[in-house]
Amino acid sequence: MPRVTIHGVPCQTAQTVAKSVKDIIVEVADTKPEYIHVLFQQTIHLENTGKEEWMPIVDVLWLGRTQEVQDKTAQALTQMLKDSGFPDSQITFTDIPASCFYDNGEHY
Repeated sequence: MPRVTIHGVPCQTAQTVAKSVKDIIVEVADTKPEYIHVLFQQTIHLENTGKEEWMPIVDVLWLGRTQEVQDKTAQALTQMLKDSGFPDSQITFTDIPASCFYDNGEHY
């Protein structure tokens, strides 16, 4: 935890930015790199004749962080995506209570 899913772009693009995504969360959210999982999910826009590419969307599922950490993370991810050639992007966060996260059958 955190689990980060990148979608809205081709897999190769997600692979290109995955390390930067992880590095940002390590730095801004003060999280150990081995706890972060970066995933790719294919996205096909059905209303746009099956077009696979749109804009990068980064969904972050994590144990709650402060608003300040969330804001800094969103800003850093957005800037990294702009620097990678994407003028538009979307970052979403989902906080889960520690009691809802289980690791080997034990919650935090």
